[in-house]
Amino acid sequence: MDDSLFPPVSQDKSVAAPIFVAPILGSHERVCIGAVSVIGESFEVETVTLIGSLKGMKSQIELVVEQLKGYLATEGELHLFTPCIADFYVGPLALGFFGNHSLAIKTILRNHSFLYGCKNV
Repeated sequence: MDDSLFPPVSQDKSVAAPIFVAPILGSHERVCIGAVSVIGESFEVETVTLIGSLKGMKSQIELVVEQLKGYLATEGELHLFTPCIADFYVGPLALGFFGNHSLAIKTILRNHSFLYGCKNV
């Protein structure tokens, strides 16, 4: 097979994950509100466009996202992150060799978000 037909594989180990919230306190329902990508020493967090009742949670979502960014900026490990607000969760980690943050985030959101659109996807 001709390897030139495929893009080069990144050499940086990466991890990406969805960010979920339980829209009703204590429920087992999870709604994907964003995704996080960590590649090497850099990271990116993207949130989805909020619709319906999630618009009322905008300030809590922004607070959790800022907390996550601060945590990752101080070299925290994604799998150990605990959000400051109950019923927010980092979902299952996808380990791999993503070439860039955009690809990682698009992959996570396409696999975990069925009703919400992401900016720039």
